[in-house]
Amino acid sequence: MELFVGAIIGLCTALYGVIFSKKIENINRIYDEFSEIVQEAADKSTCYWLLCGDSEEIKKLEAIIIGYQEKCTFMMQEVFLYSPETKSELLNLMAEFFDELSGGDFEVLQRRIDGERAKGVQVLAAKIRYRLLVTKNEKFIIFRRL
Repeated sequence: MELFVGAIIGLCTALYGVIFSKKIENINRIYDEFSEIVQEAADKSTCYWLLCGDSEEIKKLEAIIIGYQEKCTFMMQEVFLYSPETKSELLNLMAEFFDELSGGDFEVLQRRIDGERAKGVQVLAAKIRYRLLVTKNEKFIIFRRL
């Protein structure tokens, strides 16, 4: 009987470990995916702000950038589920990021190149990605040591 109870406890412990490990993997994936989406948005935005005129490429980039803003908004909600304490800081960074992505002369016909905005979007992307990395590491450092 004791052997049976021990086996059940061992099985439950193993299952819990597997389930917990999968949850950690999923959370890590969310942070990593959000970070990648932020960088992709920044890269598309940089290309956009370094073009001038009213070409089909510019129109295509405008649509892509708006799509990335939506992706970022959805992914941000996922991050807030696991890290509600970062909400205020991340919301402020994302507001600045969105302004760099699609503020200024975004969607203005015959606009000029905006090199400062192109640089600014990359700087903000780096800040956001760093904040996500730090948050992820703070959340899960205990589990990496186990």
